[in-house]
Amino acid sequence: MPKRKLTSYLGSMYPISKELKNHLEGDGTLRRQLLKKKASLLIPRMKVDESHYLFKGSCKAFFLNEDNEEQIFMLFTENSIVLLPEEFFAEEKNNTTHIVMLEDSELYTITKTQVDHIFEQYLEATPLTNAIRSKIKAFRETHLQILMRKEGLRYGMFCDKFPDLQYKLSEQDICAFLAIGRSTLAVGKNSRRIKNRSRRN
Repeated sequence: MPKRKLTSYLGSMYPISKELKNHLEGDGTLRRQLLKKKASLLIPRMKVDESHYLFKGSCKAFFLNEDNEEQIFMLFTENSIVLLPEEFFAEEKNNTTHIVMLEDSELYTITKTQVDHIFEQYLEATPLTNAIRSKIKAFRETHLQILMRKEGLRYGMFCDKFPDLQYKLSEQDICAFLAIGRSTLAVGKNSRRIKNRSRRN
C-alpha cells in the first residue's frame, strides 16, 4: 500500500512506466523507516545522500540562528518527498540544516546511488525530479511571500496559504516558521477569529 501510494503520487506529477513502477514497488528498493516525534532525520555535518517518501506523518527543516533559535524554512507533510535538492544532487555535506519529525512518521528511503541508477535506466526520471523540485521551490516561494509581509499579517496569510499546517504545528513552530514572537501570533490568531466570525454573520 505505501509503495503503491508513492507511485500514484509520482504518476500524478508525470506519467511513469510500468517498469519504474514495478522497480519502486519491488522488494529491496525502498527502505522503510519508523521515526518517533522529535526524532532527527538529518543533522548538520551529515552527508545528504538519501531521499525519503513521507507516507505518514510530517517533519520540519530548520537551521539555528545566532541565538540558537529554530528558523524553519521548509515543512513536509504526508504523501510528499522529503528532499534537500541542491545538496542531494551535488552530493554535498549538510552544514546547517536539521530535519526533525513533528509526529510519529513512516518513511520510505532511497539512496543517491539508487537514484543514479534510476536515471540511467528510466527516461521519466528527469521530468519527475524536475516536478519534485518545482513543488519544493513553490513552497519555499510562498513561504518567502509570507515573510515579506508585515509581522502582524503573516499568520492570516499562513492560514490562507497552508490551511492544514496550522493544526500540525505547535505555537513555537508557527512562530519559528513565520519569524514572529508569541505576542504577534496571539494578535494574529485573534484577528483571524474576528474575521471568521464576521464572515459567518
